[in-house]
Amino acid sequence: MALSRVTFLAATAGAALVVGLGALGAFTTLEDQTLDWRYRNARSTAEPMTDRITLVAIDDNANDYARWPWSRGDMAAAFREIALCGPKVIALDVFQSNPERGTDGDARLAAVIEEARAAGTQFVLAAEIGGAAEDTAARWARDPQASLALLQRVAAAPDASPFALEVGEAVKGLDPSLMKAGMQSPEASMRAVTWAALGAVLGTRPIPPATTPGDFLAMVSPERAKPVADAFADGRVDPAVRQGMAAALTERAAWDLLVLKDRTSANGRGSFTDRPPLLALAEAGRYCGSITAGQTDADEMKRRAQLRFEAHGGHMLSLGLTGAAIVLGVPPGRVQVKDDALVMDARSISLEQGLLRLDWPTSTFAGASRLAGARDDDGCVQLSLAGFAEAARIRAARDRIDARLRELAGSGVALATEAEVAAFASAIEDEFMLTDEPDARLREIAALLPERAQATAGLERIRAEVAPQLKDKLVFVGWNATGQLADVLPTIYGARTPGVFTHAVVADMVLQGRSRVNWPAWTGPAVGLALALVAAWLVASTGALVAAATVLAMVGAWLWAAGIVSFDEAHAIIPMFVPVTAPVAAWVSGTVVSAFLAARDRARIQRQFGARVSPELVERLTKDPRSLSMGGEERVIAVMFCDLAGFTTIAERLGGAGAVSTLNQVMGAMTDEVIATGGYVNKFLGDGLMAFWSAFELQPDQAERAARAAVRCQERMELIRRQPGMEGLSLRIGLSMGKAIVGDCGAPPRLNDYTAIGDVVNLAARLESANKQFGTGVLMDAAIAEGARATDLPGMLRLGRVVVVGQSVPVELWTSAPGLAGAERAEVEAAVEAFARGQSAAAIEAWSRAAGAAAIERMAQPFLAALDAGDADGVLRLRAK
Repeated sequence: MALSRVTFLAATAGAALVVGLGALGAFTTLEDQTLDWRYRNARSTAEPMTDRITLVAIDDNANDYARWPWSRGDMAAAFREIALCGPKVIALDVFQSNPERGTDGDARLAAVIEEARAAGTQFVLAAEIGGAAEDTAARWARDPQASLALLQRVAAAPDASPFALEVGEAVKGLDPSLMKAGMQSPEASMRAVTWAALGAVLGTRPIPPATTPGDFLAMVSPERAKPVADAFADGRVDPAVRQGMAAALTERAAWDLLVLKDRTSANGRGSFTDRPPLLALAEAGRYCGSITAGQTDADEMKRRAQLRFEAHGGHMLSLGLTGAAIVLGVPPGRVQVKDDALVMDARSISLEQGLLRLDWPTSTFAGASRLAGARDDDGCVQLSLAGFAEAARIRAARDRIDARLRELAGSGVALATEAEVAAFASAIEDEFMLTDEPDARLREIAALLPERAQATAGLERIRAEVAPQLKDKLVFVGWNATGQLADVLPTIYGARTPGVFTHAVVADMVLQGRSRVNWPAWTGPAVGLALALVAAWLVASTGALVAAATVLAMVGAWLWAAGIVSFDEAHAIIPMFVPVTAPVAAWVSGTVVSAFLAARDRARIQRQFGARVSPELVERLTKDPRSLSMGGEERVIAVMFCDLAGFTTIAERLGGAGAVSTLNQVMGAMTDEVIATGGYVNKFLGDGLMAFWSAFELQPDQAERAARAAVRCQERMELIRRQPGMEGLSLRIGLSMGKAIVGDCGAPPRLNDYTAIGDVVNLAARLESANKQFGTGVLMDAAIAEGARATDLPGMLRLGRVVVVGQSVPVELWTSAPGLAGAERAEVEAAVEAFARGQSAAAIEAWSRAAGAAAIERMAQPFLAALDAGDADGVLRLRAK
């Protein structure tokens, strides 16, 4: 089949549109969603998270134990129990930026962190970078000059609120809206003012952790140093001013302790919305990671993780990356986050513009969602923080017992170790047995010792069960409770995936060195264009079915290779959406244009054949124009409808040019036979035609003419069927005779059609279609059959009274079946007669006997179906076209 240039260009244009949009990133979200599907379904083997990670969850049990957030003292006690189990790193996905006033909880937590560090367990604290929304007070942070002017006011009158001055003074030199923000939230505004002034006065220089608000205010106004210091010392400074300034100063000092510095981030200024952990915790721990979730994709799914965050005076790594680096013995300052790779000494993981595409494991923690390929026993250890809080409660109770025992034992008895406690208990037991009347002291000691032993046994049992699951591991502490809006993100695991899971996945990828090779973005459009060109060539040079099947096979092969084989076995992420969509777009575009061109060619062929009539008739009409009834005239006519069966299949195989050639040949032969018998080819109906006799004047022998034309058309069709490739073609013809309105119909004068209208036309069309039910080639009513018998037309066979689909009046139906032998013809006639008389049993027997011959098997089916339906009045009612 020749290549259609128009079809090829149309197919290429459709594919180019898809490829161009793909190159511009229009399908990024759809491509990501195909990747989500692969992660969920395309892996055949387990890829679990490393067992070097454990989660201590703030779950429903922890929330029930004590309503979250717990006091910092309770947190410190629970965290201490975790540290006593010997993990290598405890990464806290618990934000602790605001001081807990009125308690010693901050100091207790700092002490726990220092104690753990001394024992070889490093805490990684949580910082929030760019995650908090700005409020109205944040406007001060963006205006250093206004902030310095306000601090000058504070220095001039340290014992008065700078935002509560007289209106005239307050507005002078300052934006009134800034002053209004200060009056609405003075502490937050002073924090923002101090933040901005720190940058203006100190730049990126470190600030000593012991710097007080009075010290800093003295830096801003050296001439007021003594009065300012006195005012702060005497407590005359407005509490909001003092607390807001102190918060900013301690944050700045904390950043100076925690940030990492390199050539690209040493001068980083960070943002006012950034929040470091408390200074006391920063001094104790010295390691910190950002817990900011970072961006989600356009469809709100979390697929990529930001690893590096610019902070004040430097940068910071994410929580998961910091924890994993420490576990591997790599100082976080040596971790390099480049645009294309994460480099940790000899380890390297590919990045996409500085972002890590999360390589989701098939399972994370015990009890969490699993993906395809996961084993039933997969899942890292997940414990509840409530268990550690309970251990802390038991330990605290034992400590109180120990304190009381030391009081009762006296200063000369050492109770620092378990061995010393055991020796003391043994001595007390001996003394108790030798004393007839134990005093109150002895009785209290004897009562406390079993309580202590029970508490010690409980702690040892907990340590024995839990410590092996935490020893030398990276432990994440994070939220996992249900039913509340907390730290959750939409991921492939679910719409409410705990945020700590993403930190754990980052750490898992680093610890295992696990990631997938991601093909460059340009490969998607490139592969899509190549496949689309193949599809365009197919649709332009082959039939529609061949092109469709080949394109679908090509697309399916790519889906299988890129979506499953490469992802599962080669651990590669290969583009899918554009490579699949582009060839489909080429096929659709090319097929639509090809169909349009085929329809146009078909219409042209129909117009050409519709204009053909016999030369004799043209000459006669020229001589007598009045014989052409323009207004419509009632006349008895014989109508023929014929349809070419099997043409669609052959047309798809031959293509456009071959199909047109075949249609020309068949319709030309039919037209020749109609015209030879004096008929008028009224119109072409796709792969069929309508003709009638007595079109321009009454033809008394029109029934014989129509029947003879039908038989000759079938003979010509039989000759055409003998040609190579035409075996599947056949012709169905319907003939009827009766009254109709004949005339010129349409939209005169430009769009007219000389045609016939009436029930006889509809009946002929129905008879043509009814051939499919009987397996016949010609069906005719009684009027046509009478003329056919008059001309001794061979093979005439009566089918009885029949109601065709779309009609309600029975028609005496006849067919031409010259191929039937005499015995077969007799059996059919007997079966038809039995059916016509309503003799159901006899008809069933006769038709069953007649249907044994292959030639009349199809003919029997409508009668047998009617008999099964209970028709017994001698009328055959067709129920299908």
